[in-house]
This record gives sequence, structure tokens and C-alpha cells, in this order.
Amino acid sequence: MKAEILELLIGKEFQTFHHIPADTSQEVAKIRGTDPRIGAKALIIRSKGEFYLCVLRGTDKLDAKKLRKNTGIKKFSFITQDELKENFNLEKGAVPPFGNLIPKIKKTFFEKDLITEKFFAFNIGTRTDSIKIESQIVIDFVKPEIIDFRSVD
Repeated sequence: MKAEILELLIGKEFQTFHHIPADTSQEVAKIRGTDPRIGAKALIIRSKGEFYLCVLRGTDKLDAKKLRKNTGIKKFSFITQDELKENFNLEKGAVPPFGNLIPKIKKTFFEKDLITEKFFAFNIGTRTDSIKIESQIVIDFVKPEIIDFRSVD
């Protein structure tokens, strides 16, 4: 996945980071020295045997009710770490926002507030490698469905 993403981005401007693994988006943002709000946290859900990628700010939480309402996906569950490894050969914290590069992902959703950020920072298939890149480059390539699904406290 890492090599595929880096090859895809040849000719584009971005910053790479090699770092220690972290368990949360906030932790990896601190290690990278990037604003946690630009972290593009990618979560995979499963519904009726189909997989979907949901990408939101590293500081946000997913609101299941909004996701159901705005996607039409009525019942879903988050996949387990074992399912992540088995189906995608990825680890928790390593999932990139490129749903169109991940086999078995039916559709990718980006949270509407995330796309207001000028840059995204995210891991690129490993827990120790990430990039910071202009958000529009990622949006143009992925062509996600942009909806509201973040939890508002």
C-alpha cells in the first residue's frame, strides 16, 4: 500500500514522515508535529458483507445515527483488528484514506468538515510512515462521497 500511494503521488508535493507507531490519531499528530485537526482518520465498517471506508478528522468521532441517515446504510459494524488484517492486510492506525486503492472497499465517505482543511496528514499503509499533502489532491484522486457523519458533543 505504501509503495502504491507514493508511486501515485509522484510529481505531487507532499511531506513524508517516518515515526514510531502510535495508537491514536492525536498521538501520531503529536509525533509528526502536525495539527490533529488535519489528521485524516480512516475507519472501515461492514454492512451486509460489504466494506466502506469512513474518513474524518483525527479529533472527531463518528456519529452512527448520522452515518446511517446520510448513507442509507441501516446496519453496520466496525471491523475488528483481525478482520482488518485478514481482509486488507492492514493494521489499526495504518489505514490510508484512499478507499479506491483498497480492494474490497465498496465506497469511501469523507466527513464534510474534514474537507475544509487545506492539508491532510495520514498513515500510508504502515503504522510508521505517513504524509502531509494538500487535501484537494487526495479528494480529486479518491472522489469520495462527502457527507456529515461526525459526532458533535
